Amino acid sequence: MKRALLTALVLAALPAAAFAQTCASPISMHAPDAASPEGGQVPGRVYVGDTTTGSEIGINLAGVILSHPSVVYRFTANNASGSFVVTGTDRVVVIAENCTSNPLAIGDSNNPMAMPALNNGQNYLFIVSTSPGLPPTNPPTGGPYTFTIPFVPVSLQSFSIE
Repeated sequence: MKRALLTALVLAALPAAAFAQTCASPISMHAPDAASPEGGQVPGRVYVGDTTTGSEIGINLAGVILSHPSVVYRFTANNASGSFVVTGTDRVVVIAENCTSNPLAIGDSNNPMAMPALNNGQNYLFIVSTSPGLPPTNPPTGGPYTFTIPFVPVSLQSFSIE
């Protein structure tokens, strides 16, 4: 009973990664949760998940095929900079405009992914998967991951009071 309660509390405090997570219905990095009740793409916000919960398998990014379960997030570029660092054995991360476009950036658990030049105000996908270099298996290869939002997502505005 204590273990189940502790597990529930820990999961409630982490950003959701096991819900709508497909190309058609990605997880929004804007959504509020226990770690970020105000919502928004908060710099330093840590996402924790498991690619085995991903329901998108076989994403074909212009010939780069992610043949293992993937978790798909959506974010809006706004002066994005920095590097995404993902943890987890054999994890790979990709930024793309959609699930069939060329990857704009790729990184893995050994190589942080530098933020590519993105158009402010445009939505992009951030995909977490298992290395496409690993052969497909049954059950599919996957496992836990974490990543942190590296960028400042808002533009500061200048106001004056007259």
